[in-house]
Amino acid sequence: MSDCRRLLLSCEKASVMLRKRGVEDVSQLSGGIHRYLETFGNDGYYKGLNFVFDRRVAMKPDPTKPQNEVVGRCIECQTSFDEICGSRVCTVCRDLVLICPTCQSTLREYHCRRHSSWKDCYFTFLEVFDQEELTEQIRRLETVRDALLPASEHRNQRRTLSRQIEKVNRHISKLGADEVHVNRNAPRRCRTCMEPSTICHGRCWGFWKTQATDTATLSAEKRKVTTTTNEESILPVAVGDVVEPGEHWNPLRVGERTDKNGKLRRGTVTKIKGWSGDDASDCVSVIWGGGIPRSRNQAKVQPQIYRWGVLALDGTRQYDVRRINSK
Repeated sequence: MSDCRRLLLSCEKASVMLRKRGVEDVSQLSGGIHRYLETFGNDGYYKGLNFVFDRRVAMKPDPTKPQNEVVGRCIECQTSFDEICGSRVCTVCRDLVLICPTCQSTLREYHCRRHSSWKDCYFTFLEVFDQEELTEQIRRLETVRDALLPASEHRNQRRTLSRQIEKVNRHISKLGADEVHVNRNAPRRCRTCMEPSTICHGRCWGFWKTQATDTATLSAEKRKVTTTTNEESILPVAVGDVVEPGEHWNPLRVGERTDKNGKLRRGTVTKIKGWSGDDASDCVSVIWGGGIPRSRNQAKVQPQIYRWGVLALDGTRQYDVRRINSK
């Protein structure tokens, strides 16, 4: 451990990658970083937090003692900061990013380091921009796309930019037809669930929703949800029920209400579970078109996950779909 020239990794993929790139002296920690932190804590050489893919989110070397060093930095201002949150993601690729509270208050959307050059032209939520601003976004998007040469090596990025250009053009057309209007005061939206910040606290999916640090980090907002006196019960639903888009259906997140023939979508509930992976029954899986796969030949029919009674920040229940009848 005292040899600074040696790279010690717990990731199999990283080890293979480094060896392929000519790094010969690559070793791995027995038991990984997790076991190392349990053994040595703050007395070891590991600094900062260790990201883990469960409710703990990020492990300190010694959870019983103050953190010895903050090694992370805000991607915008480079201030020391290392708090990870599921609501702070790149608006392009949705990778987690470190954004300090000051920059959170000044930015409507975030961009990771890989997409930092797109921050003045690539936005998921367009309702705050007028036609002139949108036209300028298209010009900049085209400039960025055309600079990605050779095209074959940047195929995915060029495709992403082209799709964004199409999206902005559609929004301009809707502005011209008075189907949408510019709203400079539009609330910020969560990039994960696409809902406004007035009803989404930012931890709306997976273990982010119920991680142990919620009480401290969400403070008043979280307590408002858990102490709501008029909290509604979740409506009953069963496997086999037929559903269609409901009152909280959000096209930004889940697509259009109608199918390719212009008819309102209808589907069948195939599973009921918890939105956050716990025991709550506030999430349903739905297969659209009324078809449940019965053989391997139908394996391409994949269920989609929708909210069924997820508790919003204001204490109301959110239903992406509504039940038509029971089996």
